[in-house]
Amino acid sequence: MASRSNSGMGVLVALVIFIMLTITLLLLVMLFYTKADKEAQLKDAAETAAREFIRSEERNRDDIVRLKSEAQEKSMSVVMYLRTQMQDLMRDVAGNQNLSPSRLRTQLDQLGLREGESLTGFVTTLSTQVSDRDDRIKALENELAAAHTRLGEEVARREELQRSQEAALAAANAEIDRVKQRADRYQQQVLDSERDMQDRVRDIRAQLDAEIASLKEQIERRDVTIAELTDNVRALQSRVRGVTQSNIDEGSQVDGHVVRLVGNDEVFIDLGKPQHLVLGMTFNVYGSISEMRPDAQGNVPQGKATVEVTRIGETTSTARIIRSTPGRAVVEGDVIVNPVYDRNKKYSFFLFGQFDLDGENGPSEFETEIVRSRIREWGGELRSEFAGDMDFLVLGVEPALPAEPRPNATGPEVIAYRRARQFYEDYNAHLDRAQRLSIPVLNQNRLLTLIGYYGN
Repeated sequence: MASRSNSGMGVLVALVIFIMLTITLLLLVMLFYTKADKEAQLKDAAETAAREFIRSEERNRDDIVRLKSEAQEKSMSVVMYLRTQMQDLMRDVAGNQNLSPSRLRTQLDQLGLREGESLTGFVTTLSTQVSDRDDRIKALENELAAAHTRLGEEVARREELQRSQEAALAAANAEIDRVKQRADRYQQQVLDSERDMQDRVRDIRAQLDAEIASLKEQIERRDVTIAELTDNVRALQSRVRGVTQSNIDEGSQVDGHVVRLVGNDEVFIDLGKPQHLVLGMTFNVYGSISEMRPDAQGNVPQGKATVEVTRIGETTSTARIIRSTPGRAVVEGDVIVNPVYDRNKKYSFFLFGQFDLDGENGPSEFETEIVRSRIREWGGELRSEFAGDMDFLVLGVEPALPAEPRPNATGPEVIAYRRARQFYEDYNAHLDRAQRLSIPVLNQNRLLTLIGYYGN
């Protein structure tokens, strides 16, 4: 009985212990789950907070790992390390370490940095532009210095020119005064000479009246003599008509020959430039010298044809038949005659001015020398001065009357005007003088036609 009681007590104690252990374990499990749930909530909160800084899939990227390593070397968190780097960058870029990226973006937009363009590229472009502008500024400064130098030289030149003009003006005024004094003296001399001249005119008139009376008497006596001589001339003319012409040197009247026929209306003649032919000159054609013999009345018969020179060569020339006698053809060996043509006459020329042969670039000394050479080749004589016994005056391109120089014209401009004005006056003076002396005046076209230049 006693052993049953002890055995039941032991079971009861074991049951109580088991229940208490079970309750304790239940309490521990409940406490563990409660703490585990709280830890899970904290973990979720921590994960959520960490995702604001870095996501789980980004943690193993090489650049993130490198940032972690650099932050650990600095004994800093990654965020603080990035913050420090951002401040250093803002300080270097904008000069303000507390500047926000959005504010920096605004400032860069204001500077002209385009979206997507790198700051280094933008800075490089600005640096290149600044360098280019610096080079341009240096070039402009050099040009400005050169302009200042030229300005100084121009000012010095103008001052020198002004001094030269003032000196020339002073000299001109002095010369004017001297000329005026000489003019006054000359005027007085003219008045004195005029009085002397009037006295001499009266004496000469009296002398002329006496001479005129004497000459009238001489004229009356000579009229009688002229009448007697006229009768003698008529008698001599009658005697001359009866004299034969056989003693005339007919060969001296021949100017040339037909050397070849060219077609039906052109011939070659044995005259050229050295014989001073002129384009348009005509010759009568005879079959022989005997056909040129004058008749009993002294009249030379007309040739069988007439030719006109159309082209002049060195030894021969071309002539066109402008008249022919039916049944009397022009043949080789025919003689040609021009009564007023003289192959041995040497014409004299005086040239003034310059010539323009090509008609393109204006007159020039080179083309003028060509004209001189052509005249010499033709056989003409060039005179160095205007003379009353020369055959032709040859004038170059007619000059225009030069405009008066400006009031502020330079010395060279004034000199050029005076030369042009003197040349203009000399040109017209030669022309007037030739017309008064009845000397033929040739322009460029007439001269070259005369010497056969256009016939080449």
